Amino acid sequence: SSSLALLDSSSSSTQPRGLLTVSNHRSLFDDPGILSCLLPLPIAIQPHHQRWGICSQEYCFNDALPSYIKGYIGAGQVLPICRGGGINQQLLLDFGRHLANGEWCHVFP
Repeated sequence: SSSLALLDSSSSSTQPRGLLTVSNHRSLFDDPGILSCLLPLPIAIQPHHQRWGICSQEYCFNDALPSYIKGYIGAGQVLPICRGGGINQQLLLDFGRHLANGEWCHVFP
């Protein structure tokens, strides 16, 4: 509940304060599936309350995936990163900018 209060206060605050969350998982669907069930509907339907995530290109943005799955992933504000590409990847830097701007950023390694 304190993270939900932070999401509410960050949008009305003059000084943006980001929220970084980390969770572990057993499959690629664990985290998005569970989180979508936990968020209250008024928060879940507001895009500015949605979190930013990162996912490996070979899993989430693979050419073999059906287009509807790629659309689902893309609609969830997920940025593709290259495993082994180091910390200076452009999209990883963008992820940090979202956090610095007071947005919710999530990692499930």
